Amino acid sequence: MIILTMVSLGNEILIVDFGQNGLWSYDGTWVKLSHLDPLRMITWGESNLVVDYGSHGLWKFDQSDWEKIGL
Repeated sequence: MIILTMVSLGNEILIVDFGQNGLWSYDGTWVKLSHLDPLRMITWGESNLVVDYGSHGLWKFDQSDWEKIGL
C-alpha cells in the first residue's frame, strides 16, 4: 500500500492515509477508521482529527466517534 499522508494523534497514535485503501490508525495494532480516501487531514488539539472527505463533508474524529462538522 502507498502512504499518502501521516499525522500523529496525541503521543501514541499514528493516523495514515492509504489512499483508496482508506484511513487507518496505528497504536501497536492497525485499525481501519474509514474506507474513504481523505483529501486533507489535520490534528486539532491533542485528541482530535479533522478530515476533509470532499463531497462527503468535513468530519471530526475524537479517537472513538466520528462527527460531521461541515459540508
